[in-house]
Amino acid sequence: MEEKKFDPYQFIGFILIALILTWMLYRNGPAEDAATESVNSEQVLQKNANTVPPIQQNDSVIQQQTITAYGDLGSLFVPTNQKPIKLTTDQMTLELNSKGGQLSKLTLNSYQNFEDAPIPMINEGNTDFNIEITTLDGRILNTRDMFFTSSTQDGAEAFEVEMKAALSAQQYILFQYRFPKEGHLYSFSVKTVGMRSVINPSIAPNIVWKTDVFRNSRSIDYENRYTEYTFGYEEDRVDYLSLNGSDQETRQSIRWISYRQHFFSAILIPESPIAEAKISSVDRSSEESLNEKYTKTFATTYALNAGGELDTNLKFYYGPTDYKSLKQLDGDLETSIPMGWGIFG
Repeated sequence: MEEKKFDPYQFIGFILIALILTWMLYRNGPAEDAATESVNSEQVLQKNANTVPPIQQNDSVIQQQTITAYGDLGSLFVPTNQKPIKLTTDQMTLELNSKGGQLSKLTLNSYQNFEDAPIPMINEGNTDFNIEITTLDGRILNTRDMFFTSSTQDGAEAFEVEMKAALSAQQYILFQYRFPKEGHLYSFSVKTVGMRSVINPSIAPNIVWKTDVFRNSRSIDYENRYTEYTFGYEEDRVDYLSLNGSDQETRQSIRWISYRQHFFSAILIPESPIAEAKISSVDRSSEESLNEKYTKTFATTYALNAGGELDTNLKFYYGPTDYKSLKQLDGDLETSIPMGWGIFG
């Protein structure tokens, strides 16, 4: 039998292989851990970034950008930090916001919707009333973005509210509201003081009145059949936009505009006929994303008189679509209610 001999070369080979494997484990292991840790760190950072409330951040940035962009007019857009004005009359609950100087809430106290809540005519940002003003250097000022200071007088027959967006004590935009403690009709006026050096007299300011009409009945389809943009024009004529789909027109000599629902109406009544207005109606009842919240969207845009300072008076009716109630008011608002067809059509 041949005796086995020790092979030093084989032994050295085993040692080298072991050293190489050890070096590879040492080299690769920490790199993978570091890569994993890097990925985890990025995920944590991304998660933390996602938790930053973007809306608040954006609102603050946009607000500051607006103030900066308007320069000498920036004070119109500085928040006043005033709380909303809350008023209650016999028929309505009202809330006016310092931003935009407009109504942010109007509910009819004597009536309830299918959820047993007071009828919401204005609420949750469904209505926008804005005046677009062009400056001498071509900038567009929107009252919806301005901040107003307010004062309220509680009179025996009515609440009177003044809301002012000011550049100085001698230069300002003034909104005046008068809400009678009885009834569904209120008055609104807009005036400017000392703004001739700001407003372009050759470009008429525009009023924009837009409303998403709330669903108030259990059957949205049935209610939607009677929700219609109605307007009076010329001396005694009345017309409507389409009940279905989308419809828009440009019409002249408008006496009043009614955003008529089945049982309730919002009616704008200008002091003098509107020379020309762009009017539109969009059916929203079948939009799944709205979850049957609105029936239609109505919008109106028309120009005020050009010439520098503003001085415009309007009236608004927010109340039941009731023939007798509307008949008692000035004008022919009762004709906004369709009375059916005669036997000859």
